[in-house]
Amino acid sequence: MNKTNHVREYAPHSVNADTVHDRRVRKVIAKLQIQPQLRTGELSEMVGLSISHLERIFKREVAVTIGEYSKMLRLQRASDLLITTNDTEKEIARRVGIPDESNFIRYFKQRFGVTPKTYRNKMG
Repeated sequence: MNKTNHVREYAPHSVNADTVHDRRVRKVIAKLQIQPQLRTGELSEMVGLSISHLERIFKREVAVTIGEYSKMLRLQRASDLLITTNDTEKEIARRVGIPDESNFIRYFKQRFGVTPKTYRNKMG
């Protein structure tokens, strides 16, 4: 399985806190569920670890990096907003913390296999 397919198949909400052994990683996951825009440095300070150590244990426990996990949370929220609102792609991108619309479209297509517009038309 290549990395792109792994990312597509992985759902951030499928991480069960019960399966994550490290309490610091559980705390980071809980915080990211609420605020996926938090930077790794802020998260590492919150749990009292260096950035590199937090990244290492997070990837060991969750199988993706903090950045990948955060992006997946943002894109999942964006997919919900595409279906439940009439907001433009640009507004949704901004709301989920991806200020550059072209990056948002590219990330969305990588994650879901279609553009946000196509997703909205098919799912909405």
